[in-house]
Amino acid sequence: TLTHTHTQRHPHKAPPSHTHHHIHTLFFLLQGKLFRSKEKECDVACGRGPVVKSVLAVEDPAAALALTNCVRNCVSPECFAELYGSDPLEEGEVDVRQRSFQGCAGLRLKNAVDATRRPRTREEPEDKD
Repeated sequence: TLTHTHTQRHPHKAPPSHTHHHIHTLFFLLQGKLFRSKEKECDVACGRGPVVKSVLAVEDPAAALALTNCVRNCVSPECFAELYGSDPLEEGEVDVRQRSFQGCAGLRLKNAVDATRRPRTREEPEDKD
């Protein structure tokens, strides 16, 4: 027949695992959840609520842009500087860098969480309260 199974074509390799796909899916879900949580926290810190955001977008685009910049800088100063530092977002500009920012910030947030969950080595003392 013309169809071959994975192991027939690659006898030295195990069949592909769906576990790898599930790990990537969970990774991106966690990243997105961390990003949205931090963004909500920064919305409060910058004074940007859902009503304020929609009203300012129509009535005062410059103020809306300032709030957007405040929130993004709050979420991840490193990613904000990397993506917008030398080329700030301008009033009325379609933000084609938004997804890149979300990916960058989500990854940094996840790495920060992972660093706090890092298992102790034998040399590190156990925390005593």
